[in-house]
Amino acid sequence: MTRRGVTLIELLVTMSLLAILSAVTTLAVRQIDKPRPHDPRAILADSIRVVLESGRPAIVHFVIDGVATSATIRPDGSVIADSLLELEPLSGSFTRAR
Repeated sequence: MTRRGVTLIELLVTMSLLAILSAVTTLAVRQIDKPRPHDPRAILADSIRVVLESGRPAIVHFVIDGVATSATIRPDGSVIADSLLELEPLSGSFTRAR
């Protein structure tokens, strides 16, 4: 005679593993810092979103470490920027992670 189902031990082990996994995930998510409102990354991400929604290009000006720079965002989402911003031209993502 074969039995179907799980034993209480198997259920407890599975629940324990899920609890440990959720605790680790929660701690990892809590440590993610929110970007500052004046961070060029946050400004550029918001600007790309607006340009993609409106379909009109935009020029965004930044001051980074006392040096003025600008970025042009095209309606297709590509970004033309000064090398100071360290951007990938087609994706608009930063080449160097923080």
